[in-house]
Amino acid sequence: MKILTIIQARISSTRLPAKIMLDLAGKPIILRMIERLKPSKLCGEIIIATTNLPIDNLIRNICKENNIECYSGHPTDLLDRHMKCANYYNGDLILKIPSDCPLIDYKIVDKCILKALESNADYTSNIHSHNYPDGQDVEVIKFDALKEAFENAKDNIEREHTTPYIWSKPDFFKLEEIDSPFPIDSFNRYRLTLDYIEDYWLISEIFKSLNKNNFSLKEIVDFLDRNENIRNINNMHHTKAWYKNSNLDF
Repeated sequence: MKILTIIQARISSTRLPAKIMLDLAGKPIILRMIERLKPSKLCGEIIIATTNLPIDNLIRNICKENNIECYSGHPTDLLDRHMKCANYYNGDLILKIPSDCPLIDYKIVDKCILKALESNADYTSNIHSHNYPDGQDVEVIKFDALKEAFENAKDNIEREHTTPYIWSKPDFFKLEEIDSPFPIDSFNRYRLTLDYIEDYWLISEIFKSLNKNNFSLKEIVDFLDRNENIRNINNMHHTKAWYKNSNLDF
């Protein structure tokens, strides 16, 4: 079974343009994120899936300079982009992570992939239990399930967000969710994703204070528990994730 990790990325992010190129401890955020994923024992080949627009030549160039595989696809239909990228690289099991998760913990990635392998599920994630902080988003999809969604999904939300067609059909697909050591209120207490400049400030403070790259989610949580002033840097954006607001949750 070939496992692919596909990181979706673009320069023209609407809320914080070119956010993946912002400096994080001396390197662009996208490279720091890949560094955090590389210790994973199960993530397989890592691929950046960007758009085919000229503005994203910047992403293609940084991938070429750093020997990172890069696929260019549909600008807005993420289901199309993920499916064709997975097909091009002959993936059997697809790990989907957005590029706005530079604090991703590779141990959570391995836990999710292992659950997918052991359960033989079509879709495995940690985003629906709501007890992982936003910014630790891991979804693992069988290629056949991705192909089924690609061929049949019609709604804009299903095309734009890749996986809703799958996880809104528990009677058709086998769905699994990994457990978490964190209480459910962690979902709102910590915001570890990158959408706004305040998120960038918080993420930069975490990197600077922990002073290494592969710190764990537990180390992040412990640090923020001790430093309320840093934890509150981005508290004006502690809103629910799009999938929690949708009626597609399982």
